[in-house]
Amino acid sequence: VNVTIVEMGRGLGGRMATRRAREAEHLAIAVNHGAPAFSVSTAAFRALVEEMVAAGVVRPYDGKTCVLHFGDAAAAPRFEPVEAERMERPPMAIGVPGMSSVCEFLARGAAFRFSTMVARIARDADEGSYTLYDKGGDAVGTFDAVVVTSHSAAHSRWSAVFKVPPPLKALADEAGSALLQSL
Repeated sequence: VNVTIVEMGRGLGGRMATRRAREAEHLAIAVNHGAPAFSVSTAAFRALVEEMVAAGVVRPYDGKTCVLHFGDAAAAPRFEPVEAERMERPPMAIGVPGMSSVCEFLARGAAFRFSTMVARIARDADEGSYTLYDKGGDAVGTFDAVVVTSHSAAHSRWSAVFKVPPPLKALADEAGSALLQSL
C-alpha cells in the first residue's frame, strides 16, 4: 500500500509534538503537549512499543510529573511535582528525542507533503478515486482512499479561518450524502 501524508504543519506530530521555549532558550524548557506520554494496554501495542524501544524511538518515562503554575507577569513560572503514589496509572513511555519520533516511526515508508492545506476534495465516481486540491487550486494528488485525522476539515470554523468551505462539508454536499452532511 502506498501512503501519502498531507499535512498543514511543518512536520509530523501534531498533538504528539515537543515544543521548546524560544523566548527562554537559556531555561531549556521542552514540553510534550497534547500527548506528553503514553501507556500500553494491549499485547499488540506492547509488541509495537517493544519494536520502537529496540529502535531507540521510545523509552520508559521515569521523570517527574509536574503542574506548571503561572504567576503574574513579574513572577517566574513555578513547577510543582506530583508524587508518583498520587498517580494511579500504568507505566508510561515517551518518544526520543521527542514525541513526534513515534509518529515518524509509524509513518516510515510513507510519502509526505508538509505545509499543505487541503482546501477541496473531489470524488471521481467513475474512477472511485479522490483528488485533493490545495488552497491555490492546484492538485496535490489523486488517491484511492482518503483518511482525515482532524474534525476541523468538516467544522464551520474552517471557513472563518481559511476563507474556503470545509473540504469534508463540500465533499458531503457534492456526494449528496445525508450521513456525511449530518456530521
